Amino acid sequence: MIKIPSLSSLWQKSRKTLLRFPLQTLICLLAMSVWIWLNNNSGSENESQLYKLIPLCNIAFTLSLSANLYAEKQRWIQPKSIGLQLLAIALCVALFVLLSPQLFEADLFRLLLFILAGHLLVSFSVYPNPSNIYDFWHFNKTLFLRFITAFLFSAVLFAGLSIALLTIETLFSYTIKGDIYFNLFIILATVFNSLFFLAGVPDGSVYTTEEKSYPKVLKIFTQYVLIPLLTIYFGILVVYELKIVINAELPNGMVSILILGYAVFGILSYLLIYPISKEPENKWMSQFSKLFFWLMLPFLALLFVAIWVRTDNYGLTEMRYFIILLAIWLLCLCLYFIFYKSPSIQLIPISLFILTILSTYGPQSPFNLSKKSQQARLQTYIHQHDEKANHEKISIVNYLVKFHGLSSLQEFSSSNLSEIQKQIVFNSDSLKTTSYEIKSELRDTAFAILSIDPNAVLLYNQYVNFNNADKIIPIDNFNYIYWLQGGLDEEFNSPLGEIRIENKKDQSLLVVIGKQDSVNFNINQLGKDIIANYKNQIAKTTESAWNTDKNNNVIVPAERMKLSASSSNYNVEIIIQNLSSNLSSDSTMQDYPPSFSAYLLISNKQVAEIY
Repeated sequence: MIKIPSLSSLWQKSRKTLLRFPLQTLICLLAMSVWIWLNNNSGSENESQLYKLIPLCNIAFTLSLSANLYAEKQRWIQPKSIGLQLLAIALCVALFVLLSPQLFEADLFRLLLFILAGHLLVSFSVYPNPSNIYDFWHFNKTLFLRFITAFLFSAVLFAGLSIALLTIETLFSYTIKGDIYFNLFIILATVFNSLFFLAGVPDGSVYTTEEKSYPKVLKIFTQYVLIPLLTIYFGILVVYELKIVINAELPNGMVSILILGYAVFGILSYLLIYPISKEPENKWMSQFSKLFFWLMLPFLALLFVAIWVRTDNYGLTEMRYFIILLAIWLLCLCLYFIFYKSPSIQLIPISLFILTILSTYGPQSPFNLSKKSQQARLQTYIHQHDEKANHEKISIVNYLVKFHGLSSLQEFSSSNLSEIQKQIVFNSDSLKTTSYEIKSELRDTAFAILSIDPNAVLLYNQYVNFNNADKIIPIDNFNYIYWLQGGLDEEFNSPLGEIRIENKKDQSLLVVIGKQDSVNFNINQLGKDIIANYKNQIAKTTESAWNTDKNNNVIVPAERMKLSASSSNYNVEIIIQNLSSNLSSDSTMQDYPPSFSAYLLISNKQVAEIY
């Protein structure tokens, strides 16, 4: 019989959790309060600053929880434990002052790195010593299962309460604002989910026989989900690597994601089966554990080549730095587990934690190295004015301002860019100015100071709409008119018989009328002619260019938007009303046909002769 917990039992467990984790509870309540207030007061002053508090609460939660668990394991007195936890809070206060993720993407990455570091710290805070490998595994197993359980309970509770609210709306004709549903989500995600998780966190001092048992669900999950996925990844990578060798070509940059995915699934599988991999009945697990790290080596070689190609062509960026760092970490990890007789699984989160912290600040950080790499590239192109140089300058300046702010361009200007940036960010109206407006002003200021036209090559890398100057179409001697949507194959009946419209592989348009007549229109060539004419007008500023309307659509003379053809019995004409195409001159881009809409006009030759 299922034992239903009494209210007294629930209260005792809740009270125990609150007394054990008082600071973490307050952090959850703070995150909930700030998030709900922002949800109900959109567009308020200091909105971006308050939004920054939510991820910082996550960091404060994990750091203070790590400090709390460590103090419990060391059996510290309460004041000493609270002091260590407050030190973690002080670090988050410093991050609140230092970071501006709403303005600079480098700070957003730093915020994500600190969140990752906080979660990694929790995993080994109780057992940093390699002598407690199995206790370390069971501690993290409990955290992992409790996290999943808390997520499922929160999701089911949210779904159930949302349906209950929706039912009240339907049955009692009572309007419930949409914000109520999101507020409910916030409460469950921040407070209920966190406290439910905390209630199941072991103290790490004593484990019961039940806590030290290996859950069958993990074995089933690993054996029937993770390892089959790993096998699929392995097969794809082996075939792709053979393809590269046979064709003697460089790897595609996207292969990096597949290799990292293979590594994640493999390491997770290795960790999940670790306690039972050496049991006699699980020999295949032991073989898998040994084989996985050997199989990673050729894939890591492929990963190094793929990221080297991208970095050599376009310089270093934060994402490329992280891929390189992960590749080096995985290589060291593989060599460690291959050649070390008694490897410690604690090394995985501890080493990753150290790399994460080292990546946040300092000369070795991705932000500093990427900034210097792109500054060097800008120095190469700054005095060049060809199309490639203009494209690179615009791209690099956009990147530097977006990630590092206006001050990252200081070496290219005699003005005090740090002071200019402060004036833009902290002007008298900054509280009422959105972060988007501030970032736009920083970007525009950077281009103005460096005398770079941000639209110099933008035109050649965007889609442009060409509209027919004539909105009213004269039918003249045509008998039938049909609205035609480009790219769609159509077939329909008409007084002329069945009409079929077919888009051919050579990007032409075939119109078949009845059983004997057909005409072909080269829409693709018409689009190329219009684009070439438009580019020529822009290049030769002395000539008058086609006008644009208030929506930046280019207005094309009607005679340039028309194609005519005839068959044995019919005269057919297509009058393009709208044509959209990419103006890129990059030969490496795939040549897609222009999208268009048009009128299809048809006249019967015999009827026309009578009249």
